[in-house]
Amino acid sequence: MACYTEPHMYLLLVGSTDTARAVVAEAFLKGHPDWKHLALEDIYAEEPDEDDVLGMQHTFMTMVACQCAKDECKEGFNILITCPSPDLVDDVCGEIQEDVITVYLGNTGAKGDFDHVVKTRGKSVGETTEALDAIAQMAA
Repeated sequence: MACYTEPHMYLLLVGSTDTARAVVAEAFLKGHPDWKHLALEDIYAEEPDEDDVLGMQHTFMTMVACQCAKDECKEGFNILITCPSPDLVDDVCGEIQEDVITVYLGNTGAKGDFDHVVKTRGKSVGETTEALDAIAQMAA
């Protein structure tokens, strides 16, 4: 699905739980000051407006969030995106319109077409972060 854009990259994490992705993201970012985090869980945590039958509010918020990520990338940062659903990956990649490395965190295998799968069962946060480090280093 993707590779990377030199010298900066987008790494999108899907799978596991919101809490697990947040803990992994926080641990990853501690060791990477040149990375910023876009937590799409924050957008999708809100219940959709019942008048918004087409989902335009979430679509608009995703567009704005992805534009902010692109702006940060232009400023020299790599971007770690955490995503609450595999169903959103194509939308996010479409909004970014650059190469995005997709990573599924989980034990049951990829729930779609992902560049990498990190099996998290029995792994610590540190081990998961090391796997993400390796993925980022391969792409750099």
